[in-house]
Amino acid sequence: KETGIDLGIGFDNFIVEDDGTRYKQGKPYTTAKQKLAWLQSKRDKKLKGSNNRKQLSTRIARAHEKVANIRKDHQHKVANKLIRENDIIYAEKLNISKMLQQKDKVARNSNITDAAMGQFSQFLLYKAESAGREFHQDDPAYTSCTCFACGHIETMSETDRIFKCSRCGYEADRDVNAARNIRKRGSENRAKRITEA
Repeated sequence: KETGIDLGIGFDNFIVEDDGTRYKQGKPYTTAKQKLAWLQSKRDKKLKGSNNRKQLSTRIARAHEKVANIRKDHQHKVANKLIRENDIIYAEKLNISKMLQQKDKVARNSNITDAAMGQFSQFLLYKAESAGREFHQDDPAYTSCTCFACGHIETMSETDRIFKCSRCGYEADRDVNAARNIRKRGSENRAKRITEA
């Protein structure tokens, strides 16, 4: 079995598979993030150098650690499920450092940092190798705005969540369309590598 996955860098999905399966961050993660934001807000109101501020800083450090641990645990579980259910996994190879340099995409960049997609890709890579599975990453260019059915490229904004092809009429959720294109592109590139070997 094969699957293509779209990494949910800008919205509420962590990843989306080409069959429409969605993985979200989950309530414990959201709750931990909310507590962290509350503690940071509370600390900012305290006098610099005061004991109260120092105590809150310690609590914030622990809250950061808790968020990181919840995120890591969730990523391990999702990666294990994908490896268990698939022989070959195709994903987009994101240039995260370059994406974070785009100053006009502050909200999206916050999500990229928060989701730690680079970490998740590393989990998939080493778990796939350990389990004798294949994990391939390919160029993500135009995967969201290319029609999976006919290959026509549409003009879309980042807020457009449904892909509609003006040429053939194909319609799908933006992330599902991207995941299908990632799987198609990855499969084609894998076949080329096998032929050239």
